[in-house]
Amino acid sequence: MACTSTNPTINVRLQTDGEVSNTLDIIHLIRNQAGSTRVFTFGVGADASKDLVIGMSREGRGRAGMLVAPYRAPLKLSIRH
Repeated sequence: MACTSTNPTINVRLQTDGEVSNTLDIIHLIRNQAGSTRVFTFGVGADASKDLVIGMSREGRGRAGMLVAPYRAPLKLSIRH
């Protein structure tokens, strides 16, 4: 079956393990540029910015996941819809 859409959806997958100094600027950029793009984000470790990971996926109409390993505990994966 051929694709008949003139604007196909672009899926962006982003992984981060830290903080940035301009979280709100990045989130606003995604909001203003999203169009037919969906942004899926994944934070790794306790230092990953939850605000950045969740904000980017929310504005990009995607999903967010956080993978953290608490001290002496098994890995925990949480997915936000």
